[in-house]
Amino acid sequence: MQEFTDIDVVLLDINMPDINGLTLLNEFTDRLPTCRVVMVSAYGDMNSIRTAMNRGAFDFVTKPINFNDLALTINKTAQHVQHLREAIHAKAVADLKARFFDNITHEFRTPLTLILSPTEKLLTDSRYDAFTRNTLTTIYQNAGQLLRLINQLLDLSKLEGGNMSVSLVQGDGITLIERLVEVLRPMATSRGIALAMEETGLTGNRLGEPWPAPTHRFDADKWEKIITNLLSNALKFTPTGGRVLLTVEQPRLADATVGRNAEPQLVLRVADTGIGIPARHLPHIFDRFYQADDSRTRAYEGTGIGLALVKELTDLLGGTISVESRTELPTGTTFTLTLPLLPATDHPTTPALVLP
Repeated sequence: MQEFTDIDVVLLDINMPDINGLTLLNEFTDRLPTCRVVMVSAYGDMNSIRTAMNRGAFDFVTKPINFNDLALTINKTAQHVQHLREAIHAKAVADLKARFFDNITHEFRTPLTLILSPTEKLLTDSRYDAFTRNTLTTIYQNAGQLLRLINQLLDLSKLEGGNMSVSLVQGDGITLIERLVEVLRPMATSRGIALAMEETGLTGNRLGEPWPAPTHRFDADKWEKIITNLLSNALKFTPTGGRVLLTVEQPRLADATVGRNAEPQLVLRVADTGIGIPARHLPHIFDRFYQADDSRTRAYEGTGIGLALVKELTDLLGGTISVESRTELPTGTTFTLTLPLLPATDHPTTPALVLP
């Protein structure tokens, strides 16, 4: 039977002289997964028909056979099989592309690492003059940017395949956020942009616990990717003389109607005085590889990866993200992010956050 894999539709009688149609149905279902069986049975033999449908028959007709009805049933079944085969082919092609994509991005990482490592060593050598050091710095920064983009592509691939898990640590999330802001400060300074962080209402949260304090569990790696992407994006779309402000607000309960045991959500806002996002683009900015084809934004074009990664990582953590933007004066965009904070006391053996 295996050689007949191109069979789309089989018309099978339940009551045949030499073999039970229901038994043969099992053979077709197991050996020809894309084939669909239309059962034929005597009118009123609903028990056999019900059994056949439960065992995988696609449809049925009854005797005496109405040939117009039979033709319609066979056509409908054949169309279903065609769509099924197309879906299987499309998935196979998508899987092939995904494997190629993963392999090629992994291949990119090795030479980039081999560029970054010796360049970093050269930058620590005091023998080089200012021009050489500036050239090495440019090489190092651009290679690092390429490596970050490749890592983002790999993260998206993992998310799409359901292969990314949440890895929790316990520690002071505010200190982590402050560190991330300081890492990006040289970029802001070089572009003439004021980068600031404000903390509001962090003397004690709604659960009555002190804050900041190493009393919560969170995924530091994903926090870093989310916050770094949001801040980098804000800096990219903010012109010289503008401002990017990260506000960390009072933790709040995820649902105000629930009791003290509800998870608190840390609220962050990233606001810039950049060019703004046109209203027609706002519904799509978290779509993968989406780029606004607009004369105002073309000079700031990116890859369309960062915000998609932010959204999918936020969803994975159980948080939320939204955006508001103005293209009229005063222009600017604000992303509002909530991230869950889990009590460290529930799992005291969770590893501690380690900062460089």
